[in-house]
Formats: sequence, C-alpha cells, structure tokens
Amino acid sequence: MFSRTPQTFLREDTTTMKCPSKTNCIVAAVTVLLMLVVLEFALRLMEDHHLINLTMDCKRDIRSAIDTKAHPYLGFMTEDGTGDNYYFIDSRVYVPQKDEVTIGIFGGSVATNLALGMHTHRRFYDAIQPLTKKKIKILNFANAAFKQPQSLLALAYAYAKGQKLDYILLLDGFNEIFCTQLNEKVGIPYDYPDAVIFAPLIALSGKGSRNQSYMENYTSITRKMHFYEELCRTPSPQALALVKVAKKSLAAVVAWSAKRDFNRFYNFENVDTKDGIFYIPPVQDTDIFKKSAELWKNAAVAMRVLGTAYGAKMFHYIQPNQYYSKHQFSEHERAIAFVQKEGRAESIHKGYDAMMASAAQLNAAGNKVIPLVDLYDDVKEEVYVDNCCHYNKLGEEILQDRIAKELAADINAAPPHEATTTPAAAN
Repeated sequence: MFSRTPQTFLREDTTTMKCPSKTNCIVAAVTVLLMLVVLEFALRLMEDHHLINLTMDCKRDIRSAIDTKAHPYLGFMTEDGTGDNYYFIDSRVYVPQKDEVTIGIFGGSVATNLALGMHTHRRFYDAIQPLTKKKIKILNFANAAFKQPQSLLALAYAYAKGQKLDYILLLDGFNEIFCTQLNEKVGIPYDYPDAVIFAPLIALSGKGSRNQSYMENYTSITRKMHFYEELCRTPSPQALALVKVAKKSLAAVVAWSAKRDFNRFYNFENVDTKDGIFYIPPVQDTDIFKKSAELWKNAAVAMRVLGTAYGAKMFHYIQPNQYYSKHQFSEHERAIAFVQKEGRAESIHKGYDAMMASAAQLNAAGNKVIPLVDLYDDVKEEVYVDNCCHYNKLGEEILQDRIAKELAADINAAPPHEATTTPAAAN
C-alpha cells in the first residue's frame, strides 16, 4: 500500500518535528523555578509544624528504653548526663563550697521534674534561690520510676561515698502505690523495683524464647534511635527547607517504627521472670496496700534517722495525684488525666488512703510528713499532663513554689546544719 520504506517514513516523519521555541523554554524554566521558590517558602513556614513535635515526644519516651541500665544497688538508673542529675551513678561526690547549703532531692519522676523543671523549664534551684541570701546547691538523687526502698538506698549509697547534705527533700507517694500493684501482677515482689522498668531488664538477661524477643526489640530500638538522631541533627542554616522537611518527615516515620518496638519492649506482662540472672523470690499473698504503705513508712523513717545522724534535716512530701484529688477537671483535662481501665482509680484511691493513714502515724511519732494531695483542689486551670502522675507547666510551678517557700523559710530561720561525712561526728 505504501511506496515508501519504513526507514524513509520514519526519517521524513521526524523531520517534521519541531523543537519548542526559545521563549517557551524560558517560560517553562521560570515557572518551575517559581514553583520551587514558593514550595521552599511554604516549607520554611511549616518547618516547626506538629510533625516535628511529634517526633520529639516519641524521642522522650523511647530514649528511656535504651538509656535505662541495670544498677547493682539501686535496681536501675537512667543515663542522661545532665550535670548533677543522676550524678551518683558514678563515683563523683560533690564538695560544697563555704557557706553553701546542699539540698538532695529524692523520689521518682515527679521529684525529678521538680528538680529539673521538665515542663516549666524552671529548675527547683531557680524557684528557691531568690528566696534566700544563702547560696543553694541542688543535687538530684531522684530517678524516673523509683519507689521505696530505692530512695533510701540512694541516700545510703551517697553517704557511703562521703556526700554531705544539709537537707533531704523526699517527694513520693504514687509509685509506692501504683507500681507495687504492677509488680504483684507479674510475679515480682512488691518491695522490688518497678516492674515496668525492671521486668524488661530481667528479660534482657534471660535466654528463654519468651525473653529473646525483648533482646530483638531492644536491638531494633537502639538502631532506629541512632538513625533517628542522625536525621534530627541540626542542619546548616543554608540548607534548603525542602531537604530539612524531607529529613524530618523521614525521622517521623523512623520514630513511629521505634515507638512500635518500644511498646512491644515494655509489654512487661509477657516477661518470664524466672528466666534470668536476677533472684526473684516467690510472691506471697498479702494485703498489698497495707504492705506497700508499711514499706513506705519504714523507709521514710530510716531516711530521716540516717539524715539526722549525718546532720541533715528532712522534708518529706506526699505528691498530689489526679486519682486522689478534689480538683475540678475540665472535659479536656479529664480526657488527658484519666485512663479508662477497670479498677485503676479505685485501687489508687485505696492505696492513698493506706498511705495517708501511715503518714498520720509518722506525724504522731514526730516524723513530719506533709501531704500535698490537696495542692490543686482550688486551681481552676488544667494542671495534669498525662494519665499517670505528671503535671504541666502551671502544675510544676505551683509545686516548686510551695516546697521552695517552706524550705527557704527553714534555711533563713537558722544557721546551716552541720552536715558531716561520718555519723559519729553527729553524735
């Protein structure tokens, strides 16, 4: 049908094709450039969007899984390297300067937040120093998830190494109630460290099939967090926003994956507590609320006696908690502050009742305990930040101000206590 060969047809057809004009090429290039400029500008505006905040929240949660290490005397410790925070995990002893008042803070995460200002970004030092002319030094012996007798052991450990303290500030209560119940649930004695942290450490030391998955998750979390932190390294100010947002988006995906591994890792109820190097005695049937309150009371008395022997004065506070409070919760705060698990509120309330009864016994015997369970009762604003026991910026500031005011009044009323490094010197 065709008189032309395929090669001729192809050659003649291609000769009819025309290149775009130079003007069209310039217009297209300028359009693409303008689109990139607009995208870059938009991404710079979005650079601090909630996506980045989400990854930061994940980081705070997940770091605990790989930064918490077993400790030979205290059960576990969190390595975070922030100056004097958790400083007693190594061999350092702080030597006070002349006329310097040293305050040791003991307890769990609420006490840690009091010292460091986790949400308010105002340390306890910043709250108390303006209230006195004497120079203050804060030493934080608190650690997330600590419960008695860990605070007692931390104090004894510090004294054994030669630490001087003028004041012992103990803020506790919730962990002694709630964490004790968790221990009993998984077959760990009530007087052992918090099962949420301690059980995975048991699993990491075991060889059974149930515990091997913990090691796999731990390795996965560690690898992903290292990659995540590499992605989150502060880029050069000259870097394109497109590049920075792309890295942060990838970081969000990595953080989500690490968070999933984290949740598996801390599914502590699946731990085989008998498979590991830790000695776990049989759990005996007991009145858990009565026993935990008794343990808390005895440990507090021992801390006071030990502190007195070394010339330190003790201030002991029971922390406020949403499950034992007359605070008026907004609908928004209620959704944040309470977990809908059967029996949670009732058990914590019952535990606090037992603790308050023990506190009354301590006060009657001259061992002063200051309950702060009503601290937020008349506060109309929101103060709780999660369904555990922690406070937002306002809540932390109210707590810091209350304790700082009382402690500073005592510091101002009398000369510094003669703190010593040996109990014999105090006799």
